[in-house]
Order: sequence, then structure tokens, then C-alpha cells
Amino acid sequence: MVFYISKWQGGGLARWQPAQWIPGVREFHRSRMIWRFGCDNVFLMNMLPDMLKSIGFTVYTSDVKEITAGRFSDVLQYLHTVKLRVIRRGVAVCTLEATCGSAAACPAWVPMSLLLSIPLSWLPFPDCGSNESILRRIKQDVLVRSSQLNYGIICTGHQIIERGSSCKCTSLEIPTSLTFFVVFIMGPAVIFVTILNLSGILRM
Repeated sequence: MVFYISKWQGGGLARWQPAQWIPGVREFHRSRMIWRFGCDNVFLMNMLPDMLKSIGFTVYTSDVKEITAGRFSDVLQYLHTVKLRVIRRGVAVCTLEATCGSAAACPAWVPMSLLLSIPLSWLPFPDCGSNESILRRIKQDVLVRSSQLNYGIICTGHQIIERGSSCKCTSLEIPTSLTFFVVFIMGPAVIFVTILNLSGILRM
């Protein structure tokens, strides 16, 4: 069950996405794939919103060039935003860039989650593979739908592959919880306390 406050704040989180602002840092909680379809982009982009809604997504914006949708995690109700953008189109061929990322460091049910997440936009928190799993779920549903409609799809990793190349999906390796804690929490905390101690602030 998604709380009403989560739904109410979801639109603002999906629009601003503070956890996706800083390049490099956002890669810890983002996944990206390139999909190539054997169909017209207008037909495809008109089909996708209903398909996303059928698997629990809320569609925030939708047109023939870009779709933005969101889905809350089951327990803590973090918002995962999906952006599907047409990056290449041709005769009976459409190539989409599919990106899924954690919108904010704070769960959507926390009051003023957007404002609280802005100063935490630098935090490289891991998503434990959840965003990649969401994209794979969408890809699988599109594969099923496209096979029913007799359309083809080729999924690639971070770069568009040429026709005839091997199909692959790649994503950033997420560090283990212990490594993340030591590198990004314990390490900076020790450095910060040491600086405060040397500056004499703690002795005041």
C-alpha cells in the first residue's frame, strides 16, 4: 500500500530528482540501457504508458519523444523514476534510451522529502540493483508485448550496437554494504572529526 503523502510528493520528486543531479555520484543508484525496436516511434510511445500503468507505474509525463514514470519501492517507498526517450528513429525503427534512477535519498513518505533530499544529493547511496531490475522488468514486458504484435527488439548496454552485434546489458557494479559504509560514511566521518579536533573547535 502506497501512502497518500507518497503519491502527493511523487510528482515533485519525479520532476526534480535531486539524487540524479551529480554525475558520477548518481551512477551508484541509476541504470541505463538502449533498446532498439522494429516499429514506428509514435506507435511505440503511445503503447508504453498503458503498459507501464499495468505493472504498477505512475506516468507523470508522456509524449511521442519522452515518457517519465515512477514506481515506489514496496517497503520504504523510495521513488524510482523511469525515463524513456527516443534518441533515434527511422523507417519502422525506433531506438530508446531507458534510464531508471532513485529520485531522492529520502523515502517519499517523509514530509518535505524533496527539500530534505536536496542537501543529500551528493550522497552516493547504492540501490542494490533495484533500478536495473526495474528496467529488466520493463524490457521483458515490452518483449512480450512486441512479440504479440510481431515486433522485434534489441537490447544493448551503455552504447548503441550495430545490427548483427551480440546483445548485452551492462550496469555499474554496486559496492557491498560494508565497503560503502567504510568508504563513504566511516571514512569521511573520521576525517571530519579529525579536522574539527585539530582546529580546536571540539575543545571550546
